Amino acid sequence: MASPRSPPVERLELSVHNLTHPTLGRVVVFQEMRVNQQCSTFHCVAVPAIVQAVNEDETVNLWVFGFSEVSLFQSAKQGSGPCEWDWSDVSSSSI
Repeated sequence: MASPRSPPVERLELSVHNLTHPTLGRVVVFQEMRVNQQCSTFHCVAVPAIVQAVNEDETVNLWVFGFSEVSLFQSAKQGSGPCEWDWSDVSSSSI
């Protein structure tokens, strides 16, 4: 008697688009603006963030995990400047 056939296995299709475009729940690095109270200057600090939504213009809404609070930042652009996000070392090394 022949053994019963198992159902076909669904394949997960990975594409460059999925790996290089933000998606819901991805961990990224956000460049948060900080003020130095003593000399009234600004500087950026890299903090973790999670993509909460991807907007039609390819900006993202992020839950940003700062040193003292969690906040929602809307319409962040990808980049390395102030108030911008980029892939974390963990995300880029696992691609």
